[in-house]
Amino acid sequence: MTENMSLTSRTAVLFAAGIVLLSATAHGADIRVMTSGAFTAAYLELSPLFERATNNKIVTIATSMGTGPDSIPNRLHRREPVDVVILADASLDELIQDGSVVNGSRVPLARSGIGMAVRAGAPKPDISSLDALKRTLLEAKSIAYSSSVSGAYLSTELFQRLGIADQVRIKSQRIERERVGAVVARGEAEIGFQQVSELLPIQGIDYVGPLPAGAQRVTVFSAGVVAGTKDLNAARAFIKFLATADAARVIAKSGLEPIAPYDALSNTALGPVSSSFHLLEASIDDIQSALRAGQVTCRKLVELNLARISAYDKSGLGLNAIQTINSHALQEAERLDRAFGPSGPVGSLRCILVLVRDQLETIDMPTNREPTAGNPRL
Repeated sequence: MTENMSLTSRTAVLFAAGIVLLSATAHGADIRVMTSGAFTAAYLELSPLFERATNNKIVTIATSMGTGPDSIPNRLHRREPVDVVILADASLDELIQDGSVVNGSRVPLARSGIGMAVRAGAPKPDISSLDALKRTLLEAKSIAYSSSVSGAYLSTELFQRLGIADQVRIKSQRIERERVGAVVARGEAEIGFQQVSELLPIQGIDYVGPLPAGAQRVTVFSAGVVAGTKDLNAARAFIKFLATADAARVIAKSGLEPIAPYDALSNTALGPVSSSFHLLEASIDDIQSALRAGQVTCRKLVELNLARISAYDKSGLGLNAIQTINSHALQEAERLDRAFGPSGPVGSLRCILVLVRDQLETIDMPTNREPTAGNPRL
C-alpha cells in the first residue's frame, strides 16, 4: 500500500477488512434505501464501498425527503418496498411511532448545520454574527430556502425571532423539487440556505459559511430499518457499516459532523503517531510528556492541527473561524525539533500552538487591523 493512496481507496481497504463478518450474514442481498438530501453526498460515496466489501447491492429509491405524496413518509405509508431510511430524527421518530420503522433500529449517523451560498463569483455577504445575518437578509434582493427541515426552521422560527419575517417573506421562495444551490446557481435567488452538505456538491455557487451562533440549528440524521423488510440482517449490516469510524471520514468530508467515534487526524492519514497520544484530548502537560517520550514531534503537532483546520474550518463544515495561519509554522516546528534533542525542553509552552484573536498582531504574522492601544502588536 503506497503512502499516497487516496482517502477513498484507503477507506475501501479498511471497509473490506473491517466488515467481513457482516458479509457472511448479508451476502448477495438487495438493500433498498431512501435518504434525505442532507446525507445524500455521503451515502452515494459510501454505498459502492459497502457493495464491494459485501457483494450486496444498494438500490437507491430516494435521495431527498420529497414533498406531498412523494415524501418519504408518505411513500412508506403506502408500503413501498424499502429496507433502510435515513432521515432527520424528528421525522424518523414519527415513523417509529406509527410502526413504519422498526422500534429500536435507529442508529444516529451525523449532525448537520445550515449554511448559506451565493452564485459563483458574487460578493459573499457577512453572516458571521446575528446582526450581520439580519442585515444580509434585509439587503438581499431574493432569498431561497428548502422545503425540508432547514427551510421550515428559517421560515417559521428564525425570521420571526430576528424580527424580519414580514420584510423577507415577500422576497423568499421555498424550493421543493431541487436543491437550493441549483436555484442560486441559475441566478434565480441572490442568497440560498440549506443544510451545508446539500450546498457543497452544487456547481455554480460559492459557499459563504454556516449560520452564526444564536441562529444555527443542528439536526441529527439517523438510519432505521423499515418495517416489513425482507432481509433484516442485510438492512442492519448496512446501517452498522454507516456508523463505523471509517465511514465517518467520508461523512465528515461531505460537510456533516459524524457521530461515530472518529479522529479527523487519524494515524492513517498523517503517518504514525503513538496510539496513547490523542491530540483532541491532550492537555499541555500531556503534549510535553509526549514530546519528552518521543511519541510526537513539534512538526507532527503542527501537521495534526493544520489537518484539523483543513477538515473542519476550510472545508467540511466550513467554520471559517481561522483567518490567518503562520506561513512559517512548519519551519518553526522543525527548528524546535532540532533544538529539542541537545537542549531538552525549554519553557512549558514549547511546541504548543496558540490561536490569537485578529485584533492582535505578532511580529511575524500581521493582521488586517492596525495596532492600537487596544489592539497591540505582540
